[in-house]
Amino acid sequence: MDTHSDRLVKKALTVFRTKQVLRVGDVAALLEVSLPTARRKLKAWKAHRSYNFNGRYYALPAVVRFDAKGLWRCRGIGFCAFGNLMQTVVHLVCNAHAGLRADELGALLGMQPHAFLSLFRTVPAVRRKKCQGCFVYFSADEARYAKQSKVRQNMVHGAELPGDAEAVAILVAAIKHPGLSAGKLCRQLETQAVVSTPQRLENLFAHHNLCLKKTPPSDC
Repeated sequence: MDTHSDRLVKKALTVFRTKQVLRVGDVAALLEVSLPTARRKLKAWKAHRSYNFNGRYYALPAVVRFDAKGLWRCRGIGFCAFGNLMQTVVHLVCNAHAGLRADELGALLGMQPHAFLSLFRTVPAVRRKKCQGCFVYFSADEARYAKQSKVRQNMVHGAELPGDAEAVAILVAAIKHPGLSAGKLCRQLETQAVVSTPQRLENLFAHHNLCLKKTPPSDC
C-alpha cells in the first residue's frame, strides 16, 4: 500500500512534468518537506538546474529536449546538458568553429551579454581576443584556438549569419550544385524565393569550417 510520502512523490512528479520547470521551494511544498530535503530529492531525480536566473529553476531529465548544442529553454529559463552558466559558456566557446562574440553567445543563451561575460575574462579554459574590432571568446587550448582563430579571420564582421531556414536552404543548394560560387548560389536560391548574399553564404561556410567556391568580383 502506498504511504502518504509515496503519494506526495507521485503527485510532485506529475506536477513537475506538467509545469516542466519548478523552483526548489515549489518542490518542497509539493513534497511537504524542508528545502534541504527537496534539494536532495532533486539530486536523486538527477534534475537539471537552470544556467540563468541564478540557478533557481529545475527540470526533470525526461522533460528537457536539448538541441545539438546541448541547450534547452522553457519560458525564458535556460538549461544546458553540460552544467551551470560557467560550464555552459566554456562548452559553447570551446566547441564553436570560430569562437563566439559576446552577441553570439548572448543569442545562444537568451541572455544579455553584459549580464554574464564580465565573469569570464579570467576563466582559464577561455581566452578573449580582439578580432576585427570586437572581442571574441576562443578556447584557451592552443591547437583549438589556432583553428578557431583562422576560421574567424575568414569571416567578415558585420555580415550576419543566415537564419536557420535560410541556412538549410543554402546547404541543400550547395549539395545539389557543388561547383557554384557564392554569387551563383545566391541566384539559384532566388528561384526558390530565398534571398541571401554571397558574404552571408561565405560566413555560414566559414562558421562551420566548410569549403565554398569563392565568388569572383564580377560574379554578382
